[in-house]
Amino acid sequence: ITFDFNEQTVSAEGRTDSLGHTTGLPDFKNEDQSFTARRMRFNFETMKGIVYDARTMQQGVHVHSKKAKFIGARDTLQDDVIYNQDALFTTCDLPHPHFGIHSKKQMLIPNKLVIVGPSNLEIADIPTPLWLPFGFFPLTQGKRTGLIFPRDYEYSDQWGFGLRNVGWYFPINDYWDLTLTGDIYLKGTWGINANARYRKRYKYNGSLTVGYARRRVEVEGVPAFEPSMTFRWSHNQDASAHPYQSFGGSINIQTNNFQRVNRNDAQSVLQSQLTSNLSWSRRFDGPYNLSVSFNHSQNTNTRQMTISFPNINFQTQTLYPFRRKSRVGPERWYERFNLRYTGEARNTFTAQDTSLFQRQTLQDAQYGVRHTVSSSASFNVLKYFQVGPNVSYKEVWYFNTIRKEFVFDPDTAIEPDTLYNPDDSTDFQIVYDTLNYGTVRDIVEWGLKPMRQFNAGFRVGTTLFGTMLFKKGWVRGLRHLVKPSVSFNYSPDYTNPGWGYFDYVQTDVRDPDALERYTIFERGIFDKPSSSGRQMAISYNISNTFEGKFWSRRDSTVKKVPLLRSLNVSGSYNFAADSLRWTPVRMSGNTAFFNGITTLSFGAEWDPYQLDDSGRKIDKFYFDQTGKPLRFVQATAALSTRMTVQRLRDLLRGVNTDVASAQAPPGQERQQKEEDLLSLFENFSISHQLNVRAEAEGDSVVTKVTIHNLSMRGNIQLTQNWML
Repeated sequence: ITFDFNEQTVSAEGRTDSLGHTTGLPDFKNEDQSFTARRMRFNFETMKGIVYDARTMQQGVHVHSKKAKFIGARDTLQDDVIYNQDALFTTCDLPHPHFGIHSKKQMLIPNKLVIVGPSNLEIADIPTPLWLPFGFFPLTQGKRTGLIFPRDYEYSDQWGFGLRNVGWYFPINDYWDLTLTGDIYLKGTWGINANARYRKRYKYNGSLTVGYARRRVEVEGVPAFEPSMTFRWSHNQDASAHPYQSFGGSINIQTNNFQRVNRNDAQSVLQSQLTSNLSWSRRFDGPYNLSVSFNHSQNTNTRQMTISFPNINFQTQTLYPFRRKSRVGPERWYERFNLRYTGEARNTFTAQDTSLFQRQTLQDAQYGVRHTVSSSASFNVLKYFQVGPNVSYKEVWYFNTIRKEFVFDPDTAIEPDTLYNPDDSTDFQIVYDTLNYGTVRDIVEWGLKPMRQFNAGFRVGTTLFGTMLFKKGWVRGLRHLVKPSVSFNYSPDYTNPGWGYFDYVQTDVRDPDALERYTIFERGIFDKPSSSGRQMAISYNISNTFEGKFWSRRDSTVKKVPLLRSLNVSGSYNFAADSLRWTPVRMSGNTAFFNGITTLSFGAEWDPYQLDDSGRKIDKFYFDQTGKPLRFVQATAALSTRMTVQRLRDLLRGVNTDVASAQAPPGQERQQKEEDLLSLFENFSISHQLNVRAEAEGDSVVTKVTIHNLSMRGNIQLTQNWML
C-alpha cells in the first residue's frame, strides 16, 4: 500500500510469495461499497478510483470486472457510480464462476440500478447463442422485483447443457408475491413454473404452484418430447378468521410423473402416493351444517388417479319437532321424539393421469344423491322399562343403472378345426371347438332411478340389581348388575320384483335356466339394496357386571374391586326366514387382574342347529339329536399383560400405582430413589400376549395357541446426560 500525500492518492496491490502465489489482495471500502481487486488506485481529492480484476457483490449478484472506474459522491445529492469494462454477472460464489452473463460495458449506481450493453450467457467460459441487446436492472432495497439466477448450470446426456430455476420475482402487493422460473436445455427440453404465496394476518395464508414441462426422451433411438404438468395449492384459514365458516386443505395433482421426471431428490423420486383434501364448511344460525369437499388420491407407480368432487354434505342437528317452546310441567313422552336429516351428493371418477380430461373419463364417473331421514325416542314405561322406538328412511338418486344382456355369437364362439388322416391326406374330418358358451354384457341405461330403503324397530330394556352384604370376613359384599334388553327390527324384501331393484340374466347357452341374479345399482356410489330378503327379527342381549367389596387389613378400609367388567350374551330370531331362524348364541366378556396390569378377554359361540355329514348346517335342532340345547362351535381367550418394573415393585409393596400417580402434583412424575440396581430399570416395560382358540371338529374340540409372545423395552439413565 503506497500513500502519495502530494497527489492525494493511495495505491494498493497484492504481493507474490516465494511460490509465485498472489496473497494479500487489497480490499477497498467506502461507506457501504466494498471491492476486492488485484490492483487499485484511489484519489481522495477527486473521489475517483480505478480497480483491476475487481470483485464485488450487489444485491446478491457477484460482479467480476477486468477493469472498473469508481466515482464517489461528493455530497448527499450525488450517487456513487461504477463503470465496468469486460464484466461478468453471476450468482456463483466461486472465484472462477461456472456461468454468468458477460458484457463489455456496464454502468452501476449502487442500490439503484445497473445498465448493461450487449451481453450474452456464458457457461464454463463458453459463449451461448442467448444474447441481450441491452439491460436495465433496478437495485432497490427492501421488497423488489428482480432476476432470479440459478446457482449452477446442469448437464445431461439426454437434455444437454442447461439452466434450472432461472426467472423473475414479482412482489405484487403487501399480501401476494409471484415467482416465475423456467428450465431450459440446449437439446430442446424446457419447463416453466409459477409459484404464488399469500398471507393476511389473522385471516389466511397459503401458496399456489403451477408447472408445465416438455422433457426430451428417446424411444428406440428416436427423440420425442413428453409433456407433464403439476398443480399444487395449500390454503390455511386462521382459527379466529370466522366463527361459523372454515376453508382449507391442500391439492397435489400431477400428470405424466411430473415430480419424478423434473426433480431428482429422494422424496420426489420415491414418493408413490399423492393425496389431496380441500374442504369448506359452514354452520348456520339454525341447526344446519353444510360442507363441500374435494378429495384426490394418485398412485405414481400405476399412474391411477381417483378424484371425488364435488362432495356435498348437508345435515341438521337433532330436532325435537313436538317439544313445546314454553314448557309447563313435566316433559311429555311424545316430546322426546327427535328427527334428523342428512343429504349427500357425491361424484367420483377414476382414470390414468394422462386421460384425466378425456370425455370417456367423465362418462364413466359415478355420482348420486342420498337422502336419509331418521327418528327415534327414549322414554320409560311402567317406571322400570326403557322403550326406544326408531325408524329410518333412505332414498338414493342414481342417474344411470345397469342392465345385463346375454350374448352368444356362434361365429366367434365356435371354431372349426380340420383333422387329417396321416396315411391318406385326402381323408380328413372337420371338428368344431367351442370357445365359450356365451358372455354377459353390461348396458348402461341413463335416466333418474331412485332406490328407497326403509327399516323400523324398537328396543325394550331394564336394569336389575342384586346385592349381598357380609359383616365379617374378607369378603364384605357382592353386587351383580344385569341389563337385559329385547329389540325388534323390520326391513322389507328388496329382491321382490315389485321394487325393480334386481333382475336375472342367463349365463350359459346350454342351460336356459342357468340364471344369475344381479342388482341394477351395481355401479352405484352409495348403498346397494340388500339381497338377504325380508328381515323381521327379535334380538336379545343380556349384559352383566360383577363387583365385590373386600376388607384390607393393611389400611383397615373396604375396597371396591370389579370382578367381571362385562359378560354379554346375545342372539336373534328371524320370523321372515324360511329356515334357520335362530342365530348362534354368542357370549363375550372381559376382566382385569393385579390392579389392571393383566386383562383377560374371552368369547364363545354355540349353535342350536345340527350339521350334516358334509359339515353344513341344516334346519334341524341339535336338541332333537343329542338332547342338548346348543352345539359348541368355537371359543377364544386372550390374556394380555403390560407393566413396568416400577409398577411391578409397587404391586409387591402393596402400593396402588394409579392412586399414587393421581395424587402427585400436576406435571410431576413419581421419583424413586436409586436404592439398588433394579432402580436403573424402573422405566422398562414388559409385555406378554397369549391368545388361545378352541374349535369344534366333528365330535372333538381342538385347542390351539394362536399367539404367544413376550417382549421388553425401555431405557437406562446412566448419567444426567447419557441414556441407553
